[in-house]
Amino acid sequence: MTRRRGVALALALACPAGAGAASIAPPAAAATGGDAPPAVRVALDHARVSTRLGAGFGLGSTITNVGRRPLAGLVAHLNVVSLTNGVYVDPEDWSPQRTKNVPALAPGRSARIGWRVNAVNGGRFAVYVVTVPNGSPRNASAGLAIGPPLGLRVTERRVFNSGGVVFLAVGLPGLLGLATIGTRARRRRAQR
Repeated sequence: MTRRRGVALALALACPAGAGAASIAPPAAAATGGDAPPAVRVALDHARVSTRLGAGFGLGSTITNVGRRPLAGLVAHLNVVSLTNGVYVDPEDWSPQRTKNVPALAPGRSARIGWRVNAVNGGRFAVYVVTVPNGSPRNASAGLAIGPPLGLRVTERRVFNSGGVVFLAVGLPGLLGLATIGTRARRRRAQR
């Protein structure tokens, strides 16, 4: 299975069609008397964004503690995956700060984490947020969640005269040609 298909499959399994948010709730811990460990849900404020190459946009994610116990020590991470063949993505170019700490959350409480995303390549992309626990391996499954992917389409703006290139490519040689013709005409007149 190719890496791209593997990521797409993972996103599809984590985010069934029509789901506004995905969550992973670990099994109840026997050591806590049947009390389920905290569970997390990640949601995005947009499902799709269309923009042009070089533009930026804001994206909000909401991290919610859907469990029955307080939750602390989560880290939210933004990632970008290309859905266009042959387009390389370096996520660090897409967002200046891709990892943020989530404040402690009481049961039923949410925190909004904002992101700034820059459109670096043209094509189709998936942008998603993952939460992972930061700390004790005992809580490794509590807090692990992936949000639904945001569908991002970036169009490449094709400009005929980008940065005055037409003048440099056509106008400058034309001016040099006219100057040469003028100089030759003056020399001919002077020789007569």
